[in-house]
Amino acid sequence: MAQYAEQMRGVIDQAASGAYTTDASYAIGPIPQDTPALAEGENVELVRSNCSVCHATTLITSQPPLPSEVWHAEVYKMKEKYGATFISDENADRIVTYLSAHYTPETRKAESSTAPDRTSP
Repeated sequence: MAQYAEQMRGVIDQAASGAYTTDASYAIGPIPQDTPALAEGENVELVRSNCSVCHATTLITSQPPLPSEVWHAEVYKMKEKYGATFISDENADRIVTYLSAHYTPETRKAESSTAPDRTSP
């Protein structure tokens, strides 16, 4: 277990919050009840059937766009550190290919630039 110096216990380095005002208003909306679907594409069923054994696919769709190298590291971390040894290296590479095709900064930018404009009536 990690050891911390006594004077460091309970210390969190956070920036001080801004000044509070009495006229501030806050609102909350409904919590989404649906799980964002995985993007359709080659190997999506492989992702569904392998990744969802251990976690919801929301773990994938809720991530910020990650570079291909990071997806590769994440998939192999799942195999080597988290016990997903049932995924062969070949299938792991196919999963990385799928994630790289749909969930990288480049692919997300391409998707958003081709999305229909929903701001005009």
